[in-house]
Amino acid sequence: MMRKDNYQTWKNDGVLQSKLKLIKELASRSCGMGVIATELGVSENTLYSLRKKYKDVEKSYEDGRNMLKKSLLEKMFERAMGFTIVNEDQIIEQTPTGTKKKVIKQTRTILGDMGVARYLLIINFGKEYSEKKYELELSEQKVLERQKENDWKPMEIGDINATNKQEDK
Repeated sequence: MMRKDNYQTWKNDGVLQSKLKLIKELASRSCGMGVIATELGVSENTLYSLRKKYKDVEKSYEDGRNMLKKSLLEKMFERAMGFTIVNEDQIIEQTPTGTKKKVIKQTRTILGDMGVARYLLIINFGKEYSEKKYELELSEQKVLERQKENDWKPMEIGDINATNKQEDK
């Protein structure tokens, strides 16, 4: 009789969905495979095997990673555009006439970060927003020129003379 793997055990015990949810949650918090495996009570190699063998394990991990990517990009966007922070403090004072409540609001504006904005433009819309646009275009042109120089020209019968040299046409 073949031994059941962890996935089958989780399924039979009715905990598979909670394990998949845990994988997704930990992956969304930037936890590595070692941490996720430890939390699941399996070895890292076992977790890699489960990801290869079962699509829903891989999907849970990838969904978590995509959630992490989305939240990081949202924070970068917020940082690029700037934002306002409102701190509210409540002070309660005892006075001879009773309790007095005082609310103090502080508003702070964080200006947008042009470096982050430029980075987001480059990754979303390409090199046209890069400060190295012209260097990149020159590099691409050089690569294309080298490819043209190294292109092999097909030879036909009769193109080679008796000394095995190609004849110019």
